[in-house]
Amino acid sequence: MASYKPPADTLIGKILKNATAVFFIVVVALFAGTFYFFKTNRAQQDGLGQGYKKSGLLSQRQYINEDSPEIEVTGGVKGESSGTGTQASEVPPPTAATEPAVSEELKDIKNQTPEEIREHLESQLFKKDTGAKDEAAAMTKYDVKVYFAEVSSKGIDMLYQEARANGQMVNTDFAQGVINMPMTRVLSYRDDFNVYTELSKTVEKNKPLDWFQGLKSAGADGDIGITHTLTIKDSPNGRLQLDVKISKRFQVGGQSSGAKSFQNTDYIGGGEFEIESGRTQTFYMAEILSKFPMAAQQDYLMAISPFEIYKSQNFLGGKTFSVFFYTIENK
Repeated sequence: MASYKPPADTLIGKILKNATAVFFIVVVALFAGTFYFFKTNRAQQDGLGQGYKKSGLLSQRQYINEDSPEIEVTGGVKGESSGTGTQASEVPPPTAATEPAVSEELKDIKNQTPEEIREHLESQLFKKDTGAKDEAAAMTKYDVKVYFAEVSSKGIDMLYQEARANGQMVNTDFAQGVINMPMTRVLSYRDDFNVYTELSKTVEKNKPLDWFQGLKSAGADGDIGITHTLTIKDSPNGRLQLDVKISKRFQVGGQSSGAKSFQNTDYIGGGEFEIESGRTQTFYMAEILSKFPMAAQQDYLMAISPFEIYKSQNFLGGKTFSVFFYTIENK
């Protein structure tokens, strides 16, 4: 027994007796298992992504560079139903004619250069920005102020001369034009311009606005007065175009039902404005209200604007004229 020697420990035995070695082995085993799990899961996801690409779907994260924000990009096949029951196998295979376009559309982010990615994103942002600007421009609102005035012969001549100098003067059965002066300056000529009423209307671009001034009857066929229609739109010259239509309807003939008849007249005009240039312009329409045929309804209409001008003896005597002024201001 004195000469007995126990067998020497094996390498595994020595390692198991060493606590540090056992801890290191456990850590290595856990690290290897974790690495294997993530590698297997990534392979499954890559296989699923390839299946989506074959069916015409794309769902992945794209990056421009390390400093750029992360961008989500999703896409689908044109004509795809929005229902959840759509299967990938229902998508027809690409033909020779469409295959290049499809392959380009589904080009993997790994195969795109930074310039291609940046160009794509800039084009998308540009489209959105342009659409927002176009929508805002289409929804622009303006304040239109309307003035009903009595103007002397001298004042009428001044309007004609100003409109001719501006290149926007028309004189047919009635006169109209655009003058390069604000209404404050027009009204400073008190001896020649007398405003009876001022109206303020909000007009949305490309949407006509109309209102009636006069006497209402039981039916529209019996209404007498004038109907205004205003429209603001872009002109071909890059300015604003104000279109005005005044429909005048008066009763003529006697008071008996058999003698009643109505006279209808339309006055259509308009002009261009440069409200952004800092130059205030005013559009006018003259000689809309005539001296007749209002004998029967004159007493009633004189209490309604713009027919107050019929109270003026100068107007009834032909010494003054009726003029409607229109100015445009940003809302």
